[in-house]
Amino acid sequence: MKLKRKEKKKPVITETEQKEEKVSVIKTDSVMKIGRILLWAVILFLLLKGIAGILAPNSEEVLEKKIIDYRAEAELRENIQVKATAFAENFAYEYYTFSGKYNSDYEQRLKRYLAKNLEIRSPSSGPYSTSVSFATAENIHYKTEKDFDVDVHLQVEYTPLEEGLVKQQKDIYIRVPLQADKKEEYAVTSLPVYIPKTEAAKLTAVDTYKGLQVETSEVNKIKETLNSFLTVYYSGTTNEITYYLTADSDITAAASGMVEYQRLDYATVCQEEGTREYLVDAKYTVTDNGQVMQQRVFIRLQYAKKHYYIKSINTRPV
Repeated sequence: MKLKRKEKKKPVITETEQKEEKVSVIKTDSVMKIGRILLWAVILFLLLKGIAGILAPNSEEVLEKKIIDYRAEAELRENIQVKATAFAENFAYEYYTFSGKYNSDYEQRLKRYLAKNLEIRSPSSGPYSTSVSFATAENIHYKTEKDFDVDVHLQVEYTPLEEGLVKQQKDIYIRVPLQADKKEEYAVTSLPVYIPKTEAAKLTAVDTYKGLQVETSEVNKIKETLNSFLTVYYSGTTNEITYYLTADSDITAAASGMVEYQRLDYATVCQEEGTREYLVDAKYTVTDNGQVMQQRVFIRLQYAKKHYYIKSINTRPV
């Protein structure tokens, strides 16, 4: 007798369950698509960033370019300062040189300094002829890259052309307006104007050294060393002064033949507490073709092997 197998009943999927399954599949597909888009977006971003990093200059290149640009600008300013100040000085020299009565060459001399359509007429006759002892540019005022004013200090000699007048000397300060072209050539673009003389800033003069007191006998020995050194420094050779110098001295050459050393006027000496170096504030006299000139220097000395050796000479206590 054969037994019949019971057939398994297939689960009945309701219409609601079918809809939920479809919704789940759609949601899963959507999430995967969004994920793939985000992944490719990240990959594309990283790829573009990498390419940009390769093509774009790194920080060192950017810094190097800035340095090059700065140097170029500094060089341009330096060229302007040298050329423009020389041009302004030469112009000012001619501008303030006239004979008083017969100035026939005045306009011709100035013409080569002037911009087109600018005219500076010859001074009318006067009781003095003038000549310029020196013309020195003291400042540049930059208006634009091509326009600037140069302040010039002139020392002018006034020679009388009439009886009863005396020779005079005066300091004159003028501001000269200049312009540069593409070739860095210059021209005066307007009449110069008088300006107040340059005044010194209200600062205190350099002080002297401060340190430990030195015995009088030692001070006298140091003065003898300085007297000998200064004599050789102004009249001897570079080889001769090395006898007086430390191995690391900042003095590299003698000033021989420039002026003549006369005498050491005074010197105060103290000793630096930390280094034990000797600090000297000295005044001495030299002559330039017979003209007496006074000097003040600040000197550091070291003592070794029973001798005093000079390490440095400065214009202020350092």
